Amino acid sequence: MANPSLPVVDIVWFKRDLRIYDHAPLWHAAQQANVLPLYVIEPELWQQADASNRHWAFIKDALIDCRKALKQLGQALVVREGDVCEVFDELSRIVEIHAVHAHQETGNLWSYQRDIKVAKYLKTHGIAFHEYRQQGVLRGPVNRNDWADRWDQFMAEQLIPIPKKIRSIDIPLGEIPDTAPGHPNPFVLREVTASRQGAEQTLARFLHGQSTYYPARIGQPAARFASSRLSAHLAWGTLSIREVVHAINQAITDGRTEERQQFGLQQFKSRLYWHCHFIQKLESEPSIENEELNPAFTSLRGSKDDQHRFKAWQLGKTGWPLVDACMRSLIATGWLNFRMRALLVSVASNQLWLPWQLTAPYLAKLFVDYEPGIHYPQIQMQSGTTGINQLRMYNPIKQSQDNDPKGEFIKRYIPELRFVPAQWIHTPWLLPLNLQREYGVILDRDYPRPVVDHEAAAQFAKEQVYQTKRSPEAKRFNKRIIEKHASRRRTTSMRESGPKPQMELF
Repeated sequence: MANPSLPVVDIVWFKRDLRIYDHAPLWHAAQQANVLPLYVIEPELWQQADASNRHWAFIKDALIDCRKALKQLGQALVVREGDVCEVFDELSRIVEIHAVHAHQETGNLWSYQRDIKVAKYLKTHGIAFHEYRQQGVLRGPVNRNDWADRWDQFMAEQLIPIPKKIRSIDIPLGEIPDTAPGHPNPFVLREVTASRQGAEQTLARFLHGQSTYYPARIGQPAARFASSRLSAHLAWGTLSIREVVHAINQAITDGRTEERQQFGLQQFKSRLYWHCHFIQKLESEPSIENEELNPAFTSLRGSKDDQHRFKAWQLGKTGWPLVDACMRSLIATGWLNFRMRALLVSVASNQLWLPWQLTAPYLAKLFVDYEPGIHYPQIQMQSGTTGINQLRMYNPIKQSQDNDPKGEFIKRYIPELRFVPAQWIHTPWLLPLNLQREYGVILDRDYPRPVVDHEAAAQFAKEQVYQTKRSPEAKRFNKRIIEKHASRRRTTSMRESGPKPQMELF
């Protein structure tokens, strides 16, 4: 029974959508009643294997910024810690919850199960639950034949404006802590600024400058100055993907953009399409976070207990300089370009023959821009366990020679090799002892030799993967996988002309 003495509110439940512009839940709630904008810090979420203070560092700054923006509208962001349903119970003692508005979220398996529990709780308590699309991902049964058209339609819709004002209530706001529950060590953001202003400035720099170099340089290790750097903003929602698509379209057609910039923007827009395409896979099949998409590959790789090879990869001490530089760069900054992320996964899954279920959570914790819907489908693709994709097996020496020919990126993150000349930097294990002494790096003391022979290991991996891929069992599952997950390409479409994304690529 309603309590007439309590103020009636519509809760806007913020999750991975930390902004006020193009925000359907906020707009619709503001048209109804008093608005209580709410973010819940969930201790159980932060206990998951893929969670880290890197993520919280971004979220914390975005929450502070979002609270300020909402306060200007009339009601600052309320922050509570605990189980979401228990938080609703607590709030029900001081307000009457008329409805809850939230964006649909394609998070990890834990958040998927949490959302089911919350929906059941709200239904049981007679509280309306309104969920809204945030990107080109569809909930429920999905027909891949018209998925691309529906993506286009959603992106073409008008952006949702900021409400002019929201009616407020008197309620304690709650603190925004420096660290997440159970994660005592803070992380300082180095590569991104989590504020809305920072997101808009990053987008503007890409639209009117960095996009010129995007197609040619995006695959290079030091691609931070050619990439959009929007991935964290899209992952945590300080920008909506629809905002970015509209901004790209405007920049392409406003007559001020050079031809090279237009080409770069078209390439990037194609990746935004693939961004949603991959997230749709996890939305449609949440189990691929921890189970092979094609069950025939379930027992393919070795034991999760191979700590020697895992430790070498984890610490950037495999003996392959570019691989190690990439890992150390990621550890230091929380960001890495798409090709180098793919290199890390390919080497771990193939040359080191590690199960992807071991390496995926570790990488997830390192990426500030961790997006589960891209992360897990891409890791499975790089590991060859989808059954329908071409195996992408990276040669760590060739990638090093092609993408860092002078060894500049390598030397930045592996100071042990700073005096090694370019002719040896990609294969330091071939250095004679006299040159090791001359260049100040003694193998196995200062820098390790490769943990395995990469050519022999790659050959073994290819044989195992292709043998499984050709098995009747794998082929039997492939038909279902193609029907449920494969893109229906339209050859005349711009988005199909661009390269597919690899990991959190932007």
